Amino acid sequence: MSEQQELFPPDKSMIIVDYLERYGLPHYVKSRIDALLDGRVDESSLVCCNSGCNICSETIYECLQSIKKELNSLG
Repeated sequence: MSEQQELFPPDKSMIIVDYLERYGLPHYVKSRIDALLDGRVDESSLVCCNSGCNICSETIYECLQSIKKELNSLG
């Protein structure tokens, strides 16, 4: 077995931080991801405006979708 199974599955916060790192996003984006997951901010607000933003909304959207997929797979 190449990966050791963890005793407990990762929690939501750990999953978010892991995906922020995978997408090269700073940790302060976590609060925005939390707001998107909780429904306090609508996903439709994440649209790339092609203006070269430091943190592109499209990258946040892609990260969010990966997080949601991971969370759904855990049940």
